[in-house]
Amino acid sequence: MTMKSPFAGSLAKNTGEVAHEAVDEIARKMETTVDEVKSGVSRAADTVKETADDLIEMERTAVAAARSAVRNHPLLAIGVLLAVGLLIGGFAAASRR
Repeated sequence: MTMKSPFAGSLAKNTGEVAHEAVDEIARKMETTVDEVKSGVSRAADTVKETADDLIEMERTAVAAARSAVRNHPLLAIGVLLAVGLLIGGFAAASRR
C-alpha cells in the first residue's frame, strides 16, 4: 500500500504555480518583444516611404531641369548627346578588340 505524502502534493502544487508564473512572464516578454519589433518595422517602413517620396521629387526636379536646359539650348543639347554617343561607341568598339 502506497501512502501519499502531503509534502509531495504541496511540492507539486508549488512547482505547478512556479511553472505557470514562468510561462506567464515569458509570454509577457514575448509580447513586449513582438510589439517592439512591430514598432521598429513600422518606423522602417515610414522611413522607406519618405525616402522614396524624396527620390521621386528629386527625379521630377531633375527631369524638369533637363527639359528646361534642352528648351533653352537645343543645339548644345544635341551636341552633348552626339559627344556622349561617340564616347559610348568608342568604348564599345575598344572593348571588342
